[in-house]
Amino acid sequence: SDQPPITPEQQAKVEAELHRILGDDIRILFEEMAGKSGSWTKGDTINTIKLAVNGDIMSTGFHEAMHQMFALLKSHKGQAVTDALQRVAMGPIMQQRLRKLLAAHPEAMAQLKDPEEAVAYMFQFWMMDPSGFKLGPEAKTLFQRIKTFFEKALAVLSKTVRDKLLAEKRTEHDAATVQYLMSQLASGKMADKTGRAAVVQALAADAKKRDAALQHLGDGYQK
Repeated sequence: SDQPPITPEQQAKVEAELHRILGDDIRILFEEMAGKSGSWTKGDTINTIKLAVNGDIMSTGFHEAMHQMFALLKSHKGQAVTDALQRVAMGPIMQQRLRKLLAAHPEAMAQLKDPEEAVAYMFQFWMMDPSGFKLGPEAKTLFQRIKTFFEKALAVLSKTVRDKLLAEKRTEHDAATVQYLMSQLASGKMADKTGRAAVVQALAADAKKRDAALQHLGDGYQK
């Protein structure tokens, strides 16, 4: 690898950042790894993240951190959160974006079929560039272009156009939900073991509420 050797300072920085997000109940190891940049392994009492010292340890660290998040979310009834994350990660916009970013890494690209892996890559790229890595549509959508007209007169549009507009709105709504959920997960709220269950339940309730709002999209336009 052309990657320069990782310094103890860099290791300490990554370790501190992952513990800030995940808490102390995760083991973080740095070692030489052939053919892979990192791994997350479930243990009997503590889970382990291994990061390859010959890779980008911060970027990979965020990827493996999301696998730990999934384990924490699942153990505290956070399925509404994992569902929302997976819906965006497996959608055509995000899949295309991730494939483009991973084009030079066929093994990584093959993992995008796995919903949890797709979420881990989405989180990894977003954490490395929160303002540049978009979660929703890149261009101004048809919905945004005719929003005012849509709000006043959706009922008179053909069903095909109406369905397309609502699908675009759902995509934007889902992206906003995921941005909120990932911001919360990255905030350090999950680090405190004693408050973790309450945090997950609050996030799950938020995700469900946002999803319910989504289900009613368009109801007000069928006057």
